[in-house]
Amino acid sequence: MNIMNIMTPSNIYFIVISFLVIDSIYQIYKVMGCDTKTLECDDKESYFVRGTKYNKDDTLNDMVKKLKKITSYNENMGMWRIALVMASLIFLVVYMFLNKNIQHCNGLTLVSIHLVIWTLLWFYFNFIDFHHFKHLKENGEELILNLLKYCKLRDEVNLNFI
Repeated sequence: MNIMNIMTPSNIYFIVISFLVIDSIYQIYKVMGCDTKTLECDDKESYFVRGTKYNKDDTLNDMVKKLKKITSYNENMGMWRIALVMASLIFLVVYMFLNKNIQHCNGLTLVSIHLVIWTLLWFYFNFIDFHHFKHLKENGEELILNLLKYCKLRDEVNLNFI
């Protein structure tokens, strides 16, 4: 068998995507607070929650930084990874159910189907982020500023994050 017959652009695409999916699952797993050695997960150790709990020794600056992290967690999620994993799973399910019909498709069609699913999911996540999380962050930051004004402690706090 000739190597050129195997290394078509669509096969190369799916090989690269396979490695990206595996890496994405690993990265998502770590971010969600899972230990890669013991395979145990703890929600309180996820990237988004870790370091946000109030401690008695927290200064006002520490509390403001923690609130800032809470209001911007969605910006650090790596939605492209989640969209890629979901798109690949959906593609595999569609491929399995339509296997007999899809065998007649060329590689470019299969790549296009995968890219369309991935793009739609990524668009959906960004749509939600833009139309909901953005406003939640703005409202959270406005609340922080008004709480500081109310407490008359605004001058003591470093407000560079806004």
